[in-house]
Amino acid sequence: MKFSQETLGRALDFISKASGPVALIIGAWWSYSQFTIHRDNAENINIAIEPKLIAKNTKTPLILANVTIDNVGNVPVRSGRYDEEHEGLELTVIEYRNPAQGIGPNQQVIDWDLGGDAPPPKDWPVVKYNMIGQYQSYKSGNYNLNPGSKYKESVAIPAKPGKLYLLRVRFFSDNGWSTSDLSFVYTDITANPSTTN
Repeated sequence: MKFSQETLGRALDFISKASGPVALIIGAWWSYSQFTIHRDNAENINIAIEPKLIAKNTKTPLILANVTIDNVGNVPVRSGRYDEEHEGLELTVIEYRNPAQGIGPNQQVIDWDLGGDAPPPKDWPVVKYNMIGQYQSYKSGNYNLNPGSKYKESVAIPAKPGKLYLLRVRFFSDNGWSTSDLSFVYTDITANPSTTN
């Protein structure tokens, strides 16, 4: 079976015109699956905090806050500032004055997932500390978490005996923040020192 030059030209022209929309559909599906389903361009950070109580004497126990930041995403993440009070790798420590009373009607329950950053009661001392603020790379705006990299930071916090402390860490980037789970440390140094996640 022989095709004329004209028939062959029409067939090639049809294939050429049909391949454009097919390629466009394939490209759109690839983009959708990569950036919407798999979120390959999204920041993805895991943050963990492991507090450890060091009680060498009864006057000044120390809470050692060990923080791990793991960039499990496919894009680098640059540290940033949320506002004047929230920036970098922020460790928040709240001291409960009387842990034996628990949460009562006169004490505010702080839920970091609902209502975001409701201020704690005035009688609760709150300490905020930027754990990467001393680095020159952070000061110059070049502190990056590279994909697949794990970073560790530690800080010692002076504490008081017989108190309950809440610890939380957030990493602020240009696109928002990632947060750790809440951790609690009870500085009951008469018993076995304990930490709870």
